[in-house]
Amino acid sequence: MSHKPICKRAARKLIISGAFQIQNVGTVHLIYTTNPMQEENLMEARKIVMALATFLSLFLTGCALIGSGDTAAILDGTSWVLESLHGQPAIEDRRQLTLNFKNNKVSGSAGCNNYFGPYTEESKGKLHIAKDVFVTAMACIPSEVMTQEERFIDALKTTATYNIVGEKLTLKNAEGQATAVFTAQSQDLQGTSWQVTGYSDGLGIIGGLLSSSTLSVAFGTDGKVSGSAGCNTYSGAYTSAVSGRTVSISQIGLTRMLCHQPDGVMEQENTFMAALKATATYRIEGRRLTLSKADGSTAINLKRN
Repeated sequence: MSHKPICKRAARKLIISGAFQIQNVGTVHLIYTTNPMQEENLMEARKIVMALATFLSLFLTGCALIGSGDTAAILDGTSWVLESLHGQPAIEDRRQLTLNFKNNKVSGSAGCNNYFGPYTEESKGKLHIAKDVFVTAMACIPSEVMTQEERFIDALKTTATYNIVGEKLTLKNAEGQATAVFTAQSQDLQGTSWQVTGYSDGLGIIGGLLSSSTLSVAFGTDGKVSGSAGCNTYSGAYTSAVSGRTVSISQIGLTRMLCHQPDGVMEQENTFMAALKATATYRIEGRRLTLSKADGSTAINLKRN
């Protein structure tokens, strides 16, 4: 929405008829009236007109800045999931393709590998993603996943502009052709449920689950968290904030069963519960959730049910 019409209407109310006029926004030219004035009042009138002219000039300059339409930093802090690539629906095998913007860095999953690199966002929807985006070097099957990954990374590198309409982000190349369309990634934990794929052993190592064991976490819409700890079930309270992506889990209670199989299941349960209680922040990316500790280290990795 442009603010200039509003500013002009307000400015017209400030103009004293016959005292001065506006030729350009931010510029005021004095035009004295032709009405005769007594000599002793002329200097006082000039002071009043000059003061009003200075005020109006600053007022209109502010209007011009408000209406300039600068859109820098719109993407910072946003996360997206690929919907289509060059007009074709995204292939989803194990992982969704994602795009995250944070602190002038772009990162995400390319389907098989992860990537990250710098980006610059300019006004009027201009976007440049560095050509030297770093991509990890895993190989995945089927081959279509790797082909899509290569085309996806190329689309990122050739981005020249973008636009956001509703919950959709579209990247375009220098010719104005749409290369990739994304849907906004929700970062709301409420009403979500997850299966644990790995957890911290307390020494900085993320380990997998014991064979035939299941760990889970469900965040209710009522501020309750619950799930399976491998042998026992648990429940407690949680609070979360999308802004900052913080989460705090407390008041956890466990049932009191003792399990012997699989071997080590009770030790796993204790370590998992310690990791859950240490959670301070989170990040949802595609169908994956990472719970992290206050120092930024990973506490638990999960996938959506």
